[in-house]
Amino acid sequence: NIYALGYFNQVEIEKENLEKNEIDLYIIVEERKLPEKIEIRGNKAIKTQKIKDDLNLDKLVTIDEETLHRIALAIKKMYAKENYHTAEVKTEIIPNKLTPDKATAVFQIKEGPQTNVARVYFVGNKNIPSRKLSTMIYTREDWIFGFLDGAGEYQEDALEMDKHRIEYFYKDNGFLMAIVADTKIEFSKDNKNVTITFYIKEGERFTVNKVNAVGDELYKEKELLEYITLEEGEAYNQSKMVESLNNLKELWGNKGYIYADVYPQVKPDEETKEVDITFHVEKGKKFYVNRISITGNKVTKDKVIRRQFDIEEGDLLTSKKLNKSQFGQPFRMEGEV
Repeated sequence: NIYALGYFNQVEIEKENLEKNEIDLYIIVEERKLPEKIEIRGNKAIKTQKIKDDLNLDKLVTIDEETLHRIALAIKKMYAKENYHTAEVKTEIIPNKLTPDKATAVFQIKEGPQTNVARVYFVGNKNIPSRKLSTMIYTREDWIFGFLDGAGEYQEDALEMDKHRIEYFYKDNGFLMAIVADTKIEFSKDNKNVTITFYIKEGERFTVNKVNAVGDELYKEKELLEYITLEEGEAYNQSKMVESLNNLKELWGNKGYIYADVYPQVKPDEETKEVDITFHVEKGKKFYVNRISITGNKVTKDKVIRRQFDIEEGDLLTSKKLNKSQFGQPFRMEGEV
């Protein structure tokens, strides 16, 4: 509990044995320094006040090496978002000679050059041209007006999402097994430019051979197939797969099974380059509304808001009623505030 206060680097508890089964207890603490001043040096690309505001540095209660290390990592992330990917941050605690319990925290920044994406390459794409793939991703080559559309920016998080975008685009065009096997990132010697290469394994293009849906007492297979947008004889399409899953989930949700788990069984045939898809469902339990709570309404009374709902306490909870109550008709005050 004492350590959790955040004022101490170390907390130790010792005891001294006395007579008659008694002890004296000693709690020995090593205090952290109080921040007298926080100095940020060497920064030109990001203003000092922005760093302090974004990281709440003015609210620091105590300082130690571990705290400064975490802040240094956060500063480096701020620089990475501004495309300074080689920025370095060194920290130092300078004690006050006159007031030993106070110290100055120093962050010495070496910004380095701003890095831009010079080239983006695709390797292994035989069926979809690189020019088309480049329009699918966020990471793009820098150009004279790149500041208008974000071209030239290199962000690691965006790069990971780009891999999924490429794979998803391939699956939308029938390449069921397509993956981005690797991504190579190469910085120039002066760290001003970066080249990114996506290594793609396309696999074969698959056609939908047969689509099935396991029916039950609520819906027969023929009814379920009407909500499946994947079509036999056409190339496999991931977007239509997701759309079909959502349609079926909502279908059972309208019967009160709002947490129904709909999943596809996908069986590709490597020889015929065809795929059979069967949709299954685990309905789970029905849910009923126990209580409806409304929070955050400081102006409008509960009963005025409740009149806009399509659902009441005790009702069977269905996807249709829930969605209509949440995103339904525009709200009207009706004279009561």
